[in-house]
Amino acid sequence: MSTPHEDAGPAAPIHRADLTFHEIRDGRRVKEMAVDARGSAAFVTRMAEAAARAFEEETTR
Repeated sequence: MSTPHEDAGPAAPIHRADLTFHEIRDGRRVKEMAVDARGSAAFVTRMAEAAARAFEEETTR
């Protein structure tokens, strides 16, 4: 008898990105944001781009 894992089709690759954004003023970190995204390549890319935009908006206030 096979297990459910053996019966499943090939697993989709899971991509991962660990990103940390820093705002540095006068040589000191004043803001930091960390993002950990896991999923399809398209999802990870969208999350990374959204995080970068959000951090940029936050730091330009």
